[in-house]
Amino acid sequence: RGDCFNSQDNKMYMLSRKEEINSKNDNIATVQTLSESGWETTVPADPENDGNPYAKMYSDIAIDALTGEIVLFGGSAQPYLPGSSTIGYYDDTWLWTGSSWIDASPLDPEDDGNPSVRVYHDMIWDPLRNTVMLLGGGDDMGSPNPSWKYNGPQWEWNSSSWAKVVPDDPESDGNPGDSGLENHTTPYKLALDTDRNRIYAVAHSGATYMSLWEWDGVSWTKRIASDSGANGIPESRKSPGLTYDSARQRLVMYGGTIPMSTRVDELWEWDAGLSAGPGHVLHFSMAEAGLSEEDDMSNLQVTWIAGATGHDNGNPESGVVLHLWDKGTWQEIGSDASASPDAPATLEWQEDAQDQLNYLPQGNDRWISLAVTPAYPNGVDYATLATDYVEVTVTYKKK
Repeated sequence: RGDCFNSQDNKMYMLSRKEEINSKNDNIATVQTLSESGWETTVPADPENDGNPYAKMYSDIAIDALTGEIVLFGGSAQPYLPGSSTIGYYDDTWLWTGSSWIDASPLDPEDDGNPSVRVYHDMIWDPLRNTVMLLGGGDDMGSPNPSWKYNGPQWEWNSSSWAKVVPDDPESDGNPGDSGLENHTTPYKLALDTDRNRIYAVAHSGATYMSLWEWDGVSWTKRIASDSGANGIPESRKSPGLTYDSARQRLVMYGGTIPMSTRVDELWEWDAGLSAGPGHVLHFSMAEAGLSEEDDMSNLQVTWIAGATGHDNGNPESGVVLHLWDKGTWQEIGSDASASPDAPATLEWQEDAQDQLNYLPQGNDRWISLAVTPAYPNGVDYATLATDYVEVTVTYKKK
């Protein structure tokens, strides 16, 4: 189990296993990729001599967009031959390089532990935090009536280690898995709204209808589905397919298993409504620019020419805001209240405090991230945003 799309090479990745299993060494996770030319299967080599992950059930994978690697976590497997009664549950982390698996064996610099063994979790790239999100899952398949132990909390992979995420809750509506039936839940399914940069999570909570949550990089908001089209509301179900249709700007859910183990072929979609706005994000890598961790960065200057129009109580309003990814969230570092797409403004910002510059780069490639957004969100119509020019200047001393 496990699939993800890599926008860097425009391929879909899916886990599988070798067709013929004659020994435990054959029961390894192979990788299938789908491109315009069709499916291709890669049986992993092992130049690192650290082994390969078993072909596991109920694990998951996600792309780390900063490194281009595929991250695999957890799952359950029969380590030996099919038919064996031994089932193992795993908390291992592996990275797919394109031809081989690397045993990540993550350290714990955050001193908050690592995700425990689990199955039926879900993972997705979170562009709001430049990390891979891991949510939900349980540590026991249960028999005969599945009973799940929620193995929260939320985790994120920052290209080198797992960090525990404690979301804010300004909405006072809780977070996934906090309480109630979701505390003993079957899997969450995640999908990224690429137009609004929001992650959606749906969950079979044991209630009548699906739980629906929206992540903005800081907090989860519980969405209450209406029935304006008089089509009903999706019944709670396990393991549906979930994705975002960017052409139609809809969250799409298909299939799943409803109570009494009845599989359904229903197709549902969710319109998030005009409640947010677009954003333009810039990532740049200090490592790719040839700078090592030993090199001293003494100054960072940003020039961004942009304009935007949003809505305030139904009225069109101009204005654009410049953000920096800092301490796990987007921080406002500049704005212009009159900048519109037709009359953009020049936003400038610089930092020369050494203690601030030292921790801005993230991950092994030392990424720094900036973004612009409209000062006002969507309203009676979608907000618009235009970027004319971006320049980043780094002053440093080589060692």
